[in-house]
Order: sequence, then structure tokens, then C-alpha cells
Amino acid sequence: MRNEFTICSCRERRLATRHSRRFQWVVHLTFAITVFSQIKPIQPVVRPLMYTLWSLLGVYSLIRRSGVIVLTRFTVLYIECYLGYVGLCLIASLLGGGYLNSTYLTAMLIPLFILVVADCTSDFSIDIIALGKTYIMSAVIFAIYVNITFFGSTPILVDGI
Repeated sequence: MRNEFTICSCRERRLATRHSRRFQWVVHLTFAITVFSQIKPIQPVVRPLMYTLWSLLGVYSLIRRSGVIVLTRFTVLYIECYLGYVGLCLIASLLGGGYLNSTYLTAMLIPLFILVVADCTSDFSIDIIALGKTYIMSAVIFAIYVNITFFGSTPILVDGI
């Protein structure tokens, strides 16, 4: 009779845990970098880093899943809508106008790629609560940057309160 349980040594378990921690760390770093990539002064440095990290996560997940890409219905719908929009822009460009130069086309590629990578890594063990905290902390730092940059002359405290 075949044993249904896989017994691994302590060393293998430590390596798997260390590997999982590294993967978690890269996912958290990728999320934070993605939020910070919206800050204009550091975009030339952070955007290529963001693309690199998401690409590494994508390649890693493909290797780990043996090249099998499983997409959710939402991701397939997003891809279809995006391709439909590209088709409309192509037709409109043929009729006249620079619709293919739209920044919306390039801006929507980032969430599309993130959705595909997220679908490929969906069966990996990721601490969603900790990832949410990373995202919230990054978003708060970004919000502070936006507040200081765009509303810097606004008084923080109202007199008389």
C-alpha cells in the first residue's frame, strides 16, 4: 500500500519555510513598490523596479506551476474588455486621431499584469492580512506625500479648535 503522506526531513522543512518567507517578503516589497511607483519624482527609478518585481513573481509562479496559467473569469473578462478597447482605439486611429497614443492603454496594462500574476500565485500560501497591512501602510505614506506636495500651504490645524 502506498503511503499518502510525504515525510520530509527537518532540513527540507526549514528550507521550505525559508523559501516561503522569501517569497512573502518579495510579494510585500512588490506591493509597496507598486504603490510608491505613483510618486512622480521617483518614478524613473521605481517604475522599472516595479515591472521587474512583478515579472519575477510571474516567472516564479509559472515555474512553480509548471508553465500552467489558470485565470479566473474576472481576469478573462478584463483581458477581453482591454482587447476590445484596444480594438476600438485602433479603429478610431485609422479614421483619424491619435487614439493609440492614449496613456490609458499603458496605464491599464499594470493591473492586467497584476491580475494574471495574482491568478497564477493564488494557490501559494500568502498571508493576506499582513499583505493588506503592507498595502495600507504604503498607501498612507503615499497619502502623506500627496498631502504635503499638493496641499502643503493648507494649515494642518484650524485655529480655535
